[in-house]
Amino acid sequence: MAGSRERMPQLSTPPCNSHLAAIFWWRADNEEMHEPGQSGRKRPNRSPTRQVGGRPPKSRTRRSSFLQLRQRAPGGPMSESGEEVLGRAELPSGMVTFLMTDVVDSTRLFEDAPKEMCHALARHDTLIEKAAANHGGHVVRPRGEGDSRFLVFARASDAAGAGLAINKLLEEEDWSPLPPLRVRMALHTGEADLRAGDYYGRAPNRCARLRAMAHPGQVLCSEVTALALKEDKPDEAELTDLGWHRLADLSGRHHIYQLSARPVPSFPPQPSLDGVPHNLPMKLTRFVGRDSELTDVAKAVADHRVVTLTGLGGVGKSRLALHVAAEALLRRKDGELGQTVVVELGPMGDAGVVVEYLAGALRVHEEPATPLEETLVKDLRGRETVLVVFDDCEQVLDSVAQLIEHLVGSVPDLRVLSTSRAPLGVAGEYVYRVSPLRAPQEGVPVDHEELAGFEAVELFVDRARRFNPMFTLSAANASPVAELCARLEGIPLAIELAAPRLRALSPNQLSAQLLDDRFRLLTDGPRGAADRHKTLRATMDWSYRHLTEPEQLLLRRLSVFSGGFSLEAAEKVGAGDDQEEADVLPVLIQLVDKSLVMVDTAEPTRYRLLETVRQFVGERLDSSEFDRVRDRHLEWSLLLSEQAPRHFPGSDLHVWLDRLHREYDNLRAALDWAFRPSATEDRGPRMVAALHPFWLIRGRLSEGERWLERGLAHPAAEPVRAELLRGAGNIARASGRTGKARSLWNESAELARSVGDKSGLCAALANLGRLAAELADFPRAQELSTELLEVARDMPDADQQRWDIGAATNLALVAQRRGDYELASILLGYAVREAEGAGLVYAAARARLFTGQTAVERGDATGVSTLEEALAAYQKVGNLAAGAWALNSLGALALEIGQRERASALLDEAMELATQGGDPGVRATVLHTSARLQRKVGHLDEARMLEGESLALRHQIGDMVGIAECLEALAGLDTDHGNQRSATRRFGAAEALRKHLGAPVPPSARNGYERDIGTARAGLDGSAFTEAWEAGRKLDPYKAAAEGPEMWLEERTDDGAGEHYATPEDDSPEDDSPRTPVPD
Repeated sequence: MAGSRERMPQLSTPPCNSHLAAIFWWRADNEEMHEPGQSGRKRPNRSPTRQVGGRPPKSRTRRSSFLQLRQRAPGGPMSESGEEVLGRAELPSGMVTFLMTDVVDSTRLFEDAPKEMCHALARHDTLIEKAAANHGGHVVRPRGEGDSRFLVFARASDAAGAGLAINKLLEEEDWSPLPPLRVRMALHTGEADLRAGDYYGRAPNRCARLRAMAHPGQVLCSEVTALALKEDKPDEAELTDLGWHRLADLSGRHHIYQLSARPVPSFPPQPSLDGVPHNLPMKLTRFVGRDSELTDVAKAVADHRVVTLTGLGGVGKSRLALHVAAEALLRRKDGELGQTVVVELGPMGDAGVVVEYLAGALRVHEEPATPLEETLVKDLRGRETVLVVFDDCEQVLDSVAQLIEHLVGSVPDLRVLSTSRAPLGVAGEYVYRVSPLRAPQEGVPVDHEELAGFEAVELFVDRARRFNPMFTLSAANASPVAELCARLEGIPLAIELAAPRLRALSPNQLSAQLLDDRFRLLTDGPRGAADRHKTLRATMDWSYRHLTEPEQLLLRRLSVFSGGFSLEAAEKVGAGDDQEEADVLPVLIQLVDKSLVMVDTAEPTRYRLLETVRQFVGERLDSSEFDRVRDRHLEWSLLLSEQAPRHFPGSDLHVWLDRLHREYDNLRAALDWAFRPSATEDRGPRMVAALHPFWLIRGRLSEGERWLERGLAHPAAEPVRAELLRGAGNIARASGRTGKARSLWNESAELARSVGDKSGLCAALANLGRLAAELADFPRAQELSTELLEVARDMPDADQQRWDIGAATNLALVAQRRGDYELASILLGYAVREAEGAGLVYAAARARLFTGQTAVERGDATGVSTLEEALAAYQKVGNLAAGAWALNSLGALALEIGQRERASALLDEAMELATQGGDPGVRATVLHTSARLQRKVGHLDEARMLEGESLALRHQIGDMVGIAECLEALAGLDTDHGNQRSATRRFGAAEALRKHLGAPVPPSARNGYERDIGTARAGLDGSAFTEAWEAGRKLDPYKAAAEGPEMWLEERTDDGAGEHYATPEDDSPEDDSPRTPVPD
């Protein structure tokens, strides 16, 4: 499909042992192992392509390498001391392989039979220890719950043999009266971080995450372990490549293998994060500690429908919530949890758009005349259980609390996990306070091996190694590290900000630097401020005061950004009289190095401030500096907004729409500033006028309408006002309110004409002409198209060509609806060729869509490729409504050639897009086509219900041709039911309406139309048929349309009795909204 991106192939098995070793070194030394071709953080300068010779860098010192592990003979030494007997004090070090096990459903088994389960677990432990001993392994300690075991081996092949043996022993054991114990297992090879008789660091943690993905009875292993086993594995072992998966630590995608004995067993797909709906962000750093919190919060989420994590800023609430959400997805069972959605509220500046943030995360689009909250409720009720994570609620506490109460009260299967500095205060809320990481007490000596057991120290050491790879915890630095973590109070944010200083400072120096400010910072906070604010302010102030003046200046200015920023934006906003644009990048890099500015590695590269950092430095902007920086931010946002429409007609449309989407939090903030009460200039209206195509194409109709109303209420130059009127008309039209759209476009045209704005006048005339064609006012459509051509005649060639294409497309629509398909094809062929030649991809897509629709009406299956091209173009730019039109036409063609299953699938997708896109015209058409399908398969009641919904919508939008189509379809259903008099009356009404409009029955419907009329005629005598036909012809279609669709739906039986079929109520305030094939 157009616009798709080819993924690079996965890394194949290396051709030689030396290459294999090089890959192993590179893989094992990078904590994020991304699938080839996927974005990730910049890796060290030791890639396999630079080390094909196979030797690791000479500067690297290790106790064992992959080749050394592979070459050890069975029964050889497992550690440098030669200890190999299970239970000896010395555990293997260097490069080792971890094996972790976990009993499945142990909690339920304990609850059902606690005594029997205790005995069973004792036998379970004995069998695992036996297998470990027979393969030269060591049982370290339970890793997780009491029913899990943690083993370590010096060789990967020994660990593999033990894993297979454990499975065999457990299968052969008689577990009566309990069901057989089922165990999941995982193996991972990595550098041992052995301290105080236990292993720490990324390797065991990764093994635990991998274990969580295994099915009962399954043994998984990482790519590192699999590479080792390909060179040296037990004879009975088989490795199966399971592909790339995201684990619960959210750190990237990992290559997973299955280890099994022959014959290879079959298991379901792995429960990785790639296989379930979610928008959990990828994290580039390891999740440290929090084992008990993970268990507690997971249980709370299972037992309570609303759980709120509270605590001071920077304590790790967000990271904990995301990890719990990831674990919940991986551990889910059928019917328990179908989707996890994260809604980040930190960038939000307007509490009124909380519901729109949630709708965006769920990909739910508003429906006309329906509150967005109710659309969300309806959507959520149709899904499996959804866990919504609301992150950073404190600044919109009331709004998010009200929304949660409404949703939880309306959707029984919804669960909410929120993070906030304070409870939400909603009914049934379970509040879990997140404490700082466990840290040493200040002034209390701790042995350096015991010190490694504190989570705050583990986090500090892990982050310190990212900036100083040679850093290790030792007896020499244990005391200053303990003091440092104690003074930082175990606050993860404080630790994250302090760790980068190890590039230039020793732990002693770093601790002393913090000690200098410690007491004053913790006790000298603002009077009345909460303790958590004082603690966070101390941490931030300490980091801020150690910046250079240029760093402080830039950081303050960057605080005006919401939701991140690009380098270009930082240069425009961060520069000023005291700093050139060229000076911004070096200072920005310094801020990145000091972890005050975060880098998002996905292309294009973006930067962001942690919300806590942003708020802290934003407070340090004085009023005059604040106004100046806000003005620069507005100028940059206005420049971006006004640049975008210049690219919309061309092939870069999707690029600029995506760019506006990325910057949308910034654009909102800039609009807020532009429309502040003291603002008098027209930058706000100009920005709104430029952004309206974005709101229209991406379906943000309500928000766009609100900003357009504000723009129209604000003073602006006449050409800007004309553009605002046109934009407001476009939004009204896409929402199904044609009366309002026509009025706004007429006003825009008159204003543009009065000031000599030919471009604005042409845009308004094109819209009005298309609307007239869609509403079957063909003379008016021709008149407007003629005027459009006349106005464009004196414009530059490129502009003239653009409006010629628009006029040709509108006239083609007139010809199509009048049944002149030859003329329509000629005009559309011209439009496609001219648009393609000029690079006007959107105009070409619109002409292709109309060409495909013309083929549908002619019953010509050759229109499939044309419609698919149009669909690809609309998908590329994210135009839901236009995509729905293309899918409906494809479905109609599939129905015509007898491909009913394909038609059903296409129409289902079209209805989904039509509902999301908010266009009632396309929804009515999809309903009509779907009703035809249901009639074809004999589901007559379903067909009548769908046709009734379509008729109600077409009445609402004033689509008279559509009403005629619905009347004919309902008449056909009458003939199926034997109600020939009612059928004949409807046929007579439809014929009169079509004759008045000059819109004949299209060829594709002609055969069925004549067959149904023949059936009705055969069921009545001549005079009865004529009488019923004439009765239908005498109905006033416009009066009927004004009164409502009920009279059209009335079904009269042959004996005159009447019954009515329920139809949707028409609550639209407008009396004539359009049938809209393609939004602007």
